[in-house]
Amino acid sequence: VQFSPRTAQNYMRIHKEYEENGLNFLKTQASADLGYSQVVEILSLPKAMQEEFVQQNNVAEMSARDIKKAVKDIKAENQELITKMQTMEKTMEKEKSRFDVESGKKDKEIETLREKTKQLEKAKADAEKNRDKVTAKAVEDAIKDNKEKMETLEMEKKSLFERLDFIEKKHEEEIETLKKQAIADSKALAEKIDKEKTAELMKNKEVFDNRLKQ
Repeated sequence: VQFSPRTAQNYMRIHKEYEENGLNFLKTQASADLGYSQVVEILSLPKAMQEEFVQQNNVAEMSARDIKKAVKDIKAENQELITKMQTMEKTMEKEKSRFDVESGKKDKEIETLREKTKQLEKAKADAEKNRDKVTAKAVEDAIKDNKEKMETLEMEKKSLFERLDFIEKKHEEEIETLKKQAIADSKALAEKIDKEKTAELMKNKEVFDNRLKQ
């Protein structure tokens, strides 16, 4: 392909972020036509700030260089805030990863017990057919034991979901608090950029008017 390994890695990163996190800022009308370079720059912000950045800035009319500068300014002015957000996001990702592993293990255990129970139920039917009451009773006890184990595992899974739900809600609340601060800072930065652009346009107009007079 006609691009560098770094570019390929960035494309893969965009794909991964989109698959895992949805990249909600790309779903807005304002960012529908964003180019690759612009998206890469926005992705360098914490996930919780990306959508707000798009909403607070006219990204559709900003070049990759403009976005890079705006992102750099935000990082410079909100270094502590961004560090906190990134730390929180990494912690949440680890929690979700741990949940996936634990939940997956329990699913496998439940499936194994379910298969064994099916086999035992067949063995019980055979024993009853042969009027082997001793075997039928032993198999029935084993079936009961398996079902109790499955119920315990299901309860443990439910507990895992409740724990993850609690952690996610707490994470969202903490992020929301930080986001409000980020939105305020981003808005202030956008106003600053607009003022700078307006001042530059007025300066250029003044130079142009002077030339016309001459």
